[in-house]
Amino acid sequence: MPEEHLEEVKNELRSILEGTGGSHHIEEFLYLQKLVQDRDDLTPSMLSVAHHVQLEILVAIKTGIQAFLHPSVTIPHNRLVEVFLYKRCRNIACQSALPSEECRCNVCASRNGFCNLCMCVICNKFDFEVNTCRWIGCDFCSHWTHTDCAIHNGQIGMGQSVKSSIGHAEMLFRCRACQRTSELLGWVKDVFQQCAPGWDRDALLRELEFVCKIFRLSEDAKGRVLFRKCLDLIERLRNAPADSINPRVILQALQGQSFTPSIFPG
Repeated sequence: MPEEHLEEVKNELRSILEGTGGSHHIEEFLYLQKLVQDRDDLTPSMLSVAHHVQLEILVAIKTGIQAFLHPSVTIPHNRLVEVFLYKRCRNIACQSALPSEECRCNVCASRNGFCNLCMCVICNKFDFEVNTCRWIGCDFCSHWTHTDCAIHNGQIGMGQSVKSSIGHAEMLFRCRACQRTSELLGWVKDVFQQCAPGWDRDALLRELEFVCKIFRLSEDAKGRVLFRKCLDLIERLRNAPADSINPRVILQALQGQSFTPSIFPG
């Protein structure tokens, strides 16, 4: 196929992946994706000699990721082949060789294209959120899970932590990859300690709302206190001017130190 025709196909596919064509385009793309995924003749040797634009199109169809077609994105031919064959992460911002860090756990071994460095153990998706309570990392195997996915799939709940005293239950996250639990109270404090100074009001509100989601059903005293503090802070933030936010004082409140109106000076 002439190169100008390949570019036309590439541009048309990019518009389909943008979702501007409605449900009809979505159905067409899903049909096209199934055709590509079911082909057994797209071997490493064939892909290695394919036209580069043709390979970009095949990778974009198989992964459903528009970025592979973007004019400003250039990925080496061999890496595109590896992405197509599930040997490299499809997240352009990651591009780790798979399995990441040579992990041999059941999740990494059984899921084609899964990357434990950037993808959710439950939904297999990635995003570009960092420095946030939206993701929970396992203390033991370092796999990641969306907080919402963990909540909706019962991976967050009351339990006995290995660090807590006998008979004391607290909110825990159970990793689906290794089945071990991580305590959440200290994790929230660590995230806020490291990241809160860089958040604006909207980010602070969103993060506090995530903490409320996590500790909404907490039955231990510390978890309930944190939940109530977050609700209080959310209400105050919503009624405060954006330039009056003091993240350091918010952090002090979440760490159990005295909460004073100085959080909103003036």
